[in-house]
Amino acid sequence: MFLLGIKYTPLTATLGALILGIGTEFTIPLMMRYYEERGKGKSPTEAMTTAITRIGRAIIASGFTVIGGFAALLIARDFPILDDFGLQRLNAQQLIDLYELIIARHRKSSFIITSNRAVEEWLGVFDDPILGNSALDRLANASYQIVIEGTSYRERLSPHRRRKEGVDTMT
Repeated sequence: MFLLGIKYTPLTATLGALILGIGTEFTIPLMMRYYEERGKGKSPTEAMTTAITRIGRAIIASGFTVIGGFAALLIARDFPILDDFGLQRLNAQQLIDLYELIIARHRKSSFIITSNRAVEEWLGVFDDPILGNSALDRLANASYQIVIEGTSYRERLSPHRRRKEGVDTMT
């Protein structure tokens, strides 16, 4: 990323993991077809040629689609991330600013909101429940929710916990 002049952001930080995951997802059908052809008695070269010929083009087309989608995210200059939403109540000015951001971006462009609170608890963060309800309604209408449960990522990486579990914190 550094060599390409791309800033290190939460979006670009996840790119490596996504590339590995997508690469694995595209490799599995190719390998399965290769093993199927080998089971029919074909040589390794013939089996790979058949696998690539039969499903390779579809995988390449899917790959270019994924590359195009991620490229659009990477070059997007206006892609805000609201991290740890709901830790504190919003005062009147903060609520107005957030509402204006949601209105301006509603069904036009994207942003990411992360929170330790369930979405059902978000209304309690707003001083004005009517304005809060309106903002949350717009968010709910055009959003995808990804709920991650389990141990906190920060807790898992904490030196205190790693020492307690006997993991060397220097490596």
